[in-house]
Amino acid sequence: MKTILTFIILFAISTSSYAEVGVKAGMNFSKFSDDFLQNPEFRIGYIVGIFKEFQLSEDYFIEPQILFLQRGTEYNSTVYPPENLPPNFSTDTVNVELRYELKYFKLPILFGYKITNKFKVKLGPSLEYLLSGKAESEVTNYPKEKHTLKHMSDFTYGVNLGFSWNISKRFSLEGIYYYGFKNVFDSKDTKAKSRDLQFALNYSF
Repeated sequence: MKTILTFIILFAISTSSYAEVGVKAGMNFSKFSDDFLQNPEFRIGYIVGIFKEFQLSEDYFIEPQILFLQRGTEYNSTVYPPENLPPNFSTDTVNVELRYELKYFKLPILFGYKITNKFKVKLGPSLEYLLSGKAESEVTNYPKEKHTLKHMSDFTYGVNLGFSWNISKRFSLEGIYYYGFKNVFDSKDTKAKSRDLQFALNYSF
């Protein structure tokens, strides 16, 4: 909690001579690492938030953000029956679908470099707080089931790498890749780390 309060205070108070404030909204393509499920698929979510860019020098800047995002993963598998089954056993294939959806409050602090007047690169860590999590499973010939996820890590963290491109005086496009270091599950047996690809449209006031 102290970390979050400190971040908000730093976000609100500028020590530089110039600060740019804006809002952003976009899409988040996310999945879990392969150590949880084999060949997980990307799940499309959303991302919204605000940012404040503090100019450190002519080319360097720091950009804290406050974001709300949706991430997860999807997994599809076909289970084939073994050969030489007795006649009274079903030989139908079974399709298994798993969908995970998590919602986070995310606090990135990005350090940036202005390559040109329009193009910037960004790198920095982020801390995330889990708001909610749910899972949905669907198996052939069985009803769809929904579950509230338990035993999840309240806090996760990772690193962000990306760019922004100014398309006008007020608007810019941003792309960020997030690599999570912390297990999203609060368990030693179940392990998964987030991998996100975020695309957002930024508006500066």
